[in-house]
Amino acid sequence: MHISSLAQTATLLAILMPAFLMPDLMSAPATASAAGLEWHQEALVVEKPDELGYYTHVDADCPITRETVISTIDGVLIRSRISPIVDSYSDAEQLFIEINVYCAEMSNGSEVIFETDVRFGIVARNMDLVLNWDYGSLSHGNAADIDATVRRDVEDAITDYLKANMPVNQGGSGTRSRQEIEGTRL
Repeated sequence: MHISSLAQTATLLAILMPAFLMPDLMSAPATASAAGLEWHQEALVVEKPDELGYYTHVDADCPITRETVISTIDGVLIRSRISPIVDSYSDAEQLFIEINVYCAEMSNGSEVIFETDVRFGIVARNMDLVLNWDYGSLSHGNAADIDATVRRDVEDAITDYLKANMPVNQGGSGTRSRQEIEGTRL
């Protein structure tokens, strides 16, 4: 997609950004824990917090490759002492993180408008895909800007994940099994 005017840019922003977020975009907290969403923190509790599956998609119009995004995600997870499992969300009832990058070319040719969509999810027993809080961003820039944004958004998500899985005496909600938090869903 090529954007040639300010009006087209505004139209694209309106399409990419849900209307309910537009008024409060600048004041929206970066993490669900900062927003006080306790249900979200409970949904992130897993039996084995030292591993996390993820899936990523990078739009063909983006100046960054999927391999670069995978390397960035792996780096964030490994620095957080979490073993990354790429392309993993097919197991029912297993928490994963999904990272998608969508881009549209701008008329100046040197930048794109991009959206990062970073969400935790789970495949329910009936095989429905359930995604929750979006840690993503909407911005413009080049490949380096996209990479930095993906890194920041994934770090925000992983911060919530780590907080949710900290033992109780360290300020987290404690590590509990999925059965112990039955009824808590994304």
